[in-house]
Amino acid sequence: MNHQARERLLAAARRFVGAKPWSRVGDDYLFGLHDREGDLFGCACVMGAAGQEYGLTVNLGPAGFELLRRLQEDEIDYSTLLAQTSGISFLLSQRGEGEHPLRIGDDPIAREDGSPGYPTAWRFVPGQPPRALDAEEALFLSRCLEAVADLAQKGKLGKAPARDGSRVLFYNLSELKSGKVKTRQSYRRLDEVQVGHEPVRLPDELLERLRKCERYPGRYQLTVFTPPVNVSGGLVWTALVHDPQEDLILFVNSAHSFEAAVLSAFEAIAAGQRTKNAPPLALPAEVWTDSFPVYEALKDVLTELEVRFLCKTNGIPKLEALRTSLCDYLVRR
Repeated sequence: MNHQARERLLAAARRFVGAKPWSRVGDDYLFGLHDREGDLFGCACVMGAAGQEYGLTVNLGPAGFELLRRLQEDEIDYSTLLAQTSGISFLLSQRGEGEHPLRIGDDPIAREDGSPGYPTAWRFVPGQPPRALDAEEALFLSRCLEAVADLAQKGKLGKAPARDGSRVLFYNLSELKSGKVKTRQSYRRLDEVQVGHEPVRLPDELLERLRKCERYPGRYQLTVFTPPVNVSGGLVWTALVHDPQEDLILFVNSAHSFEAAVLSAFEAIAAGQRTKNAPPLALPAEVWTDSFPVYEALKDVLTELEVRFLCKTNGIPKLEALRTSLCDYLVRR
């Protein structure tokens, strides 16, 4: 972004933090922001009510609303949100050391707890790591930060219901000649958008091998997620299979797409692959997953293989712990 756009964004960020909009709404209060100047709109979420991260994210387009709504209702997991989100975000980062490619200013802004926060902003593109903003994106984020700050300072933020039946609360933003942002409230119906993964279809040859492979009378736990690492400039998906009875990791593998990660797990089952100190993989009688999108993508193929498939969206403690420890290990590397 150019110098002028950066300076305006920094001023908007300071005003936003000073207005403390998180004291009026939580991150479950989702509303629309439509920048009429740049013709961009999205679903806004104010962060900070929990006292951990302070900022604003705007997920663009009708899909932005659907993704955040379904995340709140435990119908998708964070990996699906991360992989499909097109959005623009501002955050007061607690990381102050060294150079940071997404930082927009070197001078810290005091956080709610008094600790220094470093202003960062980035653009999410589906399936890609965050990148720095260009000038137009910086202007859009500036107007959004200014509008939310103004609503909070005037006591209007959070007063109107976020939804009116099937319609969503929107604030339409226009810029006056004075440079100030004017907001106009409305409610809007949005087009329905499908989010999640396409149903996985296994090759006929792989299906035939799976039908013939050894059966395991117990249960496997399966998760497919995006760890916080990037390979060759893109997100990766990791498939993890766990045997809860033996408390053993039976399979873990990463690939550049959700489908490829899933297929690698089925290939390992068909081949009877084994890891150290673990029995060979087999086709189980039952599979549990912790993700509704994973369940939706695999339910047809597992039904075809006569495997009982269940989804526990409130989490499977051991599987969640394994996923967290694996993510921590990858980050440390």
